[in-house]
Amino acid sequence: MHELLTQLGVDWKLLIAQIINFLVLLAVLYKFLYKPVISLMNKRSNHIEESLKKAEKIEKNLQETEARKEEILAQARTEAQDIFKKAKAQAEASQKETLKAAKEEISALATKAQQEIDAKKSLAIQEAKNDIADLVVASVKKIVGSNLDQKLNEKLITGIIKDTEKTGA
Repeated sequence: MHELLTQLGVDWKLLIAQIINFLVLLAVLYKFLYKPVISLMNKRSNHIEESLKKAEKIEKNLQETEARKEEILAQARTEAQDIFKKAKAQAEASQKETLKAAKEEISALATKAQQEIDAKKSLAIQEAKNDIADLVVASVKKIVGSNLDQKLNEKLITGIIKDTEKTGA
């Protein structure tokens, strides 16, 4: 083997020295370069994994928050519709009450007005009867020429009034 190496132009002592140098260089590189780079790469890999886990957790929380938001919005819409329905029902009830009160007030005013009209009508009829009675008495005095006694006057007036009522005047 020695001859073969010599024919190829390789010095075996130099080859062994180079192999030893290579192993020393490899050991130095392993200790000072490879270990720190591997350690740095592991740290970086762990950091990336943690970041991915955090991102997934954040996305999951975001989805849960979105779901809660949608649920709250749906609940708020439902509550708003309920409030609107209640307000509408209350407004309708209030409107009915107001309308009922207005009708009652109109009815009361109409009744009061009718009573006043009836009272004024009765008063006017009574005044007309009194005026007619006075005219009848005055006419009878002129016709008879003298005043009859009080009882006869009242009897005559009462008879004329009854006759007038019967005829519808």
